[in-house]
Amino acid sequence: MGFGTRHVHTRPARRREPISMRISVNPDRCQGHAMCHMLAPDLIVLSDEDGHATAAVDEVPEGQQRLAQLAAEGCPEQAIILS
Repeated sequence: MGFGTRHVHTRPARRREPISMRISVNPDRCQGHAMCHMLAPDLIVLSDEDGHATAAVDEVPEGQQRLAQLAAEGCPEQAIILS
């Protein structure tokens, strides 16, 4: 056997689909601390009436998933739901 050219079989690169993440707020748990809004103001809006949070979007835009996670982790009432 000689030292000829070796053939290396490679797999085609897989395309990574962006992982979609949904965000919502449980209105029964939210107490209006506003921590979520401070951490993710583009994802969470606060009511002018009582300061309670609601999601500004249903699906978290690409590149903002980490902010959504921080908002959920920072909620003292655990009212932010990510799915």
